[in-house]
Amino acid sequence: PTYLEFALRSLRLIKKEHFFKPLGANQRWVFDITNWILVLTIATVTSLLIVGAAPHVVFLRVLSMPAPAILYCLAGPIFLLSLYSACGWKAPFRISSTAKGEKVLPGIYYIVEDIIAVNAGGGRPFREGWAARYNSSPIFRNMIRDQSWFWSIPGLFVAIACTVVVCIHPVPKAVAYGIGKIMLLTFNVPVC
Repeated sequence: PTYLEFALRSLRLIKKEHFFKPLGANQRWVFDITNWILVLTIATVTSLLIVGAAPHVVFLRVLSMPAPAILYCLAGPIFLLSLYSACGWKAPFRISSTAKGEKVLPGIYYIVEDIIAVNAGGGRPFREGWAARYNSSPIFRNMIRDQSWFWSIPGLFVAIACTVVVCIHPVPKAVAYGIGKIMLLTFNVPVC
């Protein structure tokens, strides 16, 4: 289901019509930042599953890493975008509806904008309304900023803690695998 949803999302963004594309992006091959984060996440998790399961002797510690990898791939970019926003830095490249050289907004702003515009079918009207709401309300801007820190920092801490537990050798491989599996089930991530 994850791969199918990603393919449908990508097809919506590739279409000639501009309904799903970020504001200001009128080229055919334009992805939003959420799509690039999903590319990173899917490639990382797939690589870990292939490397961990391919040999005759399965690498249980590698197979324990998809859940922390998902957290790194999702919380990491949200944290970096929020850091860029907090420091007032300009976008080094197009980030969804933010053009290169414009001020970067908090990470959750882009995730919500992209998911609702593309996956939920809100399209450009939602993107325009979302931007207007963000620009007009200081309380809303503060909430988005706080949510960005809330969803990124704890996610990175949990990923780091799980990575340490999984990778230290005093912890038995079966226990490390169990921790990784519990994290996957906690996040309701489908695994093969």
